[in-house]
Amino acid sequence: MGFDVELATQLATKALGASTTGIKLDTGDVDAVAQYVMAVISIGLDFVPVIGPLLSSLVVLIGAAVFPLHSKDIWNALHERVEHLVDSKIAQYHLKTLEGRISGLESNMEAFTSVVNSYNKASASDKDRQREILRQHHIAFLAVVRSAVPDFQLDDYAVQALPMFAHVANIHLSLLADGIKHGIDWGYTKAFIDDTLRPEFKKLTASKAALEKKSRLFVRSSEHGGYELETLHQAIQDGEAAGWSPELLATWKEAFADMVAQPAALSRRANSDYPGYVKNIYLRGRGKVQANPNDYPAWSTQTGGEEAGKSAAVAQYDTTMVLSALNFAELWPYLTGEVKASSEALKNVDREVFVGPIGRYADAVPWSATSPPPVTPRGDPITGIRVRAYDALDGIQLKFGNSWGRFWGSQTGGKEYVVNLQAHEVVDGVKLGAGQKLSQLLFHTNKTTYGPYGGGNYRSLDSANITGYGLTSLYITRWSGAIPPGCEGVFLGFRPLLFA
Repeated sequence: MGFDVELATQLATKALGASTTGIKLDTGDVDAVAQYVMAVISIGLDFVPVIGPLLSSLVVLIGAAVFPLHSKDIWNALHERVEHLVDSKIAQYHLKTLEGRISGLESNMEAFTSVVNSYNKASASDKDRQREILRQHHIAFLAVVRSAVPDFQLDDYAVQALPMFAHVANIHLSLLADGIKHGIDWGYTKAFIDDTLRPEFKKLTASKAALEKKSRLFVRSSEHGGYELETLHQAIQDGEAAGWSPELLATWKEAFADMVAQPAALSRRANSDYPGYVKNIYLRGRGKVQANPNDYPAWSTQTGGEEAGKSAAVAQYDTTMVLSALNFAELWPYLTGEVKASSEALKNVDREVFVGPIGRYADAVPWSATSPPPVTPRGDPITGIRVRAYDALDGIQLKFGNSWGRFWGSQTGGKEYVVNLQAHEVVDGVKLGAGQKLSQLLFHTNKTTYGPYGGGNYRSLDSANITGYGLTSLYITRWSGAIPPGCEGVFLGFRPLLFA
């Protein structure tokens, strides 16, 4: 498995630009946000050899990604995707609670980003005061996110809220990682880092170090809990005196009240490590997925159409959760950079995700309603495409590296078209016309478009693409020689471009 340092650096630099200029990233795409977050996390894992501003704060870069322009639309899309797939919505009263929490986290992210920038630019004479303000905001932000977490874990809506929870966990764990990495420079004592921040991080990530016999269990001591309480109280007083944002201070006061009520608690789910929680809730949700015939009207009433639709809905659920939760969870234990990411974790974040079946039938799909697709190693890249088509798609074959793969369908029907991809050319999207047969096929790459191949006799034109991912496989569900002959369904595999 490789890693695209240039792409990761480009994305992380855009996030840095947003955090330092105040001009937010302009993306309305949930999958694009996930790609930005993965690029930023790669900085924390030392996958990217960077220096300077990119190293100053992981959470600030995370914040630029998860709170872009129109962030409300992004956070709404996170739960709406899952709600549609499990046919169950978060109750309006609880959704209002979550929206309030998200707004509070965004206010804290903006304030923390501002003080980090001020600290980095501070003159020698002003450094101590900016250091104190930075500590206050860091402790306050931690208190706010700890207080918010349980609302995203409410059992009745845990599945629908899981992608939102994952981004809250991204914030929480990157705040802890920043404190561990930069705490001494920020003025924290080594004892506070080792007895509070580090054990909390280890417990929440179930990291290898946390499982060692000599590792301290996380229990917030009265000494350090008192320090956090006093610092937050002083921050509230200083903020009121300085005229800081009332919305920001309101979140601090609420978090302070929670700390007073539960001084020793990490959260109301103190026994849940974040990666384990994400994986458990993801699996629970797979059993709730329901196919909606309105999502595939062109073939829903045809033989094999319902079968394809049900399988496609499960694939969409898996893809949604991989991009918006599972990938992050694999890398959380390594955010401090103190331990290298395991080969298993790296293999998992490079896993293939699927779109489809589009069309009819679900023969040979590597997943079911009860079992996710297996995680397999990445093979050679696609270097060529052979298509046979006339009125419909008669057959198709992909070339991987120097070798042609399996030929799907008829090797004699239709007219043959052969495409040889250039070096570093990647198929990032496919359009398919579908009805009784697959009747049209078009490939988009990062350089050009190939096709369309086949006729125009289709009931719907479907797009198969995932932002930040490239095509790595293609499978035909069935081919029939009955008039009209042709391929009847297809599903496609994609892997992340960051790890190409």
